[in-house]
Amino acid sequence: MVLSKFALGWLAHAFKLVVSRGACCLRFILSLIRRLFGLLRRPIGPHVLNPRTKGFSTYASSRNICCSSDPQMTISRPSQPVGHATSSDVNAPSPSFALAPVSSNPPTIPPTPLPHTPDLEANRQLMSPTSASTKKMKKSTRPFPPDEVKRYERHVRISRKSMKGLISACTLEFKRSNDYGWERCVHPEGALYFCRKQDARRTITDSNLDDTRTRELMEYFTRRLWNKADKIDQVRSRTTVELVICVSQTADREVGQYYFVSHEDRLVFWLDDFVTDGIFCSVKGVEAPDHIRLAVETQYWAHCELYPNDVIIKESVVEELRDILTYATSEGVLSDASLTPLSVSELQLLLTLATSPIKTGQENKYLMCMIARVMRLFTRLQFINFFGQAGARLNADQSLYNRIDEDDREAFSPLIKIFDPILFSAPSTHVKQLRRLWVDHTINVLRWRSFINTLVSEWSGFTIYSTVMLAVDVSFLSVPKLNDNGLAQTLAQVAVYLSTLSAVGSLLASVLLTNQSRVQGLQSADQAASYMLKMAQSSVGLDALGIMFSIPFALTMWGMMFFVCGLSFVVFGLGGVAPRVTVIPFWMVVAMLASWPVWYAGERLLLWTRRDENEKKRGGRRRGSNTTVLPMTNTGGTNASNDYVRF
Repeated sequence: MVLSKFALGWLAHAFKLVVSRGACCLRFILSLIRRLFGLLRRPIGPHVLNPRTKGFSTYASSRNICCSSDPQMTISRPSQPVGHATSSDVNAPSPSFALAPVSSNPPTIPPTPLPHTPDLEANRQLMSPTSASTKKMKKSTRPFPPDEVKRYERHVRISRKSMKGLISACTLEFKRSNDYGWERCVHPEGALYFCRKQDARRTITDSNLDDTRTRELMEYFTRRLWNKADKIDQVRSRTTVELVICVSQTADREVGQYYFVSHEDRLVFWLDDFVTDGIFCSVKGVEAPDHIRLAVETQYWAHCELYPNDVIIKESVVEELRDILTYATSEGVLSDASLTPLSVSELQLLLTLATSPIKTGQENKYLMCMIARVMRLFTRLQFINFFGQAGARLNADQSLYNRIDEDDREAFSPLIKIFDPILFSAPSTHVKQLRRLWVDHTINVLRWRSFINTLVSEWSGFTIYSTVMLAVDVSFLSVPKLNDNGLAQTLAQVAVYLSTLSAVGSLLASVLLTNQSRVQGLQSADQAASYMLKMAQSSVGLDALGIMFSIPFALTMWGMMFFVCGLSFVVFGLGGVAPRVTVIPFWMVVAMLASWPVWYAGERLLLWTRRDENEKKRGGRRRGSNTTVLPMTNTGGTNASNDYVRF
């Protein structure tokens, strides 16, 4: 009895629900076991905070790179090892440079003292790692880029205990009792940082200045760095220079990490040599000075995004942002291999925001943060794609380090060659798509999500096909003539059994892959790049992904072929001569028509291969004289790019 369409849909939905819920339960049980095992292995004793620390990267660059906008610069590797400060900074005496006097006027109403609680002490320790240090330690300064500001890694805990206080009558001001001469600034996201202004100079820090030791170190490092900067003509000639300091502590020294900012040049710079590994985003082959400038300018916009307060919005920057967004929108519409890092709808929304009335020549931390974030994204995109260089990337699937079409001719691994005939050439197709996504170890999240969504839609279709195939197989097994003991009946039963197993396997694989891929489709660029990098560095590389993505299609095809074999055994094994003579010609015609797409694709591939070989013998490829190239329009596909992971 053939099931109705409603029953088939309900059966498919119930099966997918059971499998997905079962997979979630199994994953939860395994994670719970892993957590319990971790608790058993944890040593008994007081809880010790182990803040997440990152070793200081090696930084090097010529001073001409950042102290001026002169494009002539060279990169030199410092002779000192990683993690050591410059010799001029270690144990240097405090300079006699005097900053603006610190305001010490006490408030009229004394503040209510906060109770001493472990949570508050933990907050102070997390915000200020130097507060627990009592022994005399060496002091040193180290350069670092804005990308390494650990604002999002502080994870300061807030006490759950609430204080029962009393607001005095007619209280109209709610200010801190003492800011120690520093202004408390609030980022549009809500983060707190401190700023001190002196003439055209600003000193900024994310460190918690409520801690006494941190405040003393800030005063010390501020005096030292500004005194050192005053001795450099390129710094004195700039009218708007900022200094950013973050106080930290290592095992044997107290470190002031710093960088300077020049708003005139749209650059950050350092007073010591700086190794560029931390700002090159793992991009290889960066040599030209104007190319290096793009990396440094990206750090400048990262600084403006982190500290947008008191930054003046310039008319030239707003006009440049509008022009960039206008061109990126048009490129996303007219090109299907665009380098634009955002979709057309997102670009149109940003363009609408950029074209709205923006008051220039004044400060606005909200607008400045938005402008800096978009400018940082596009500046980094230009750096990664070698904007303005001879070998610039012009298409999303173009490799910067390989020859043209080298990836297309790259031989497949033996694993793909073995499984490709078995899985109906689906693995090689998926591997080619993955190679076009994973170009030069870069990936664009928009393109990745489009690829995952296409796979999910494809697997959903295979789920329907497998469900229908399963119902047909079960109905076919109920035919009375298949219960006989003849050879044809036995072969038909075996073929239908194999078809049923293939349909069940395709249905199960489709449900599991769909469930996993929906999570991958919501990943960020960093998460997608980490996933692809992990798969690419494995022993089988991207081949395992190509084979795994091919399983639903291949099992569906095998299920259909086994069913056709079982039906053939029934038709040709049980019928007489007259039915065979009638069915065989029509059977052959249907087989030829059904195999035409496969034969046509293989013939086209063979012809193109022969033509390529013949043209290579003649000395190169030539375009046919009768070829007409039409202007490209939007194909309705994804407007993806080959942007880097950390957008």
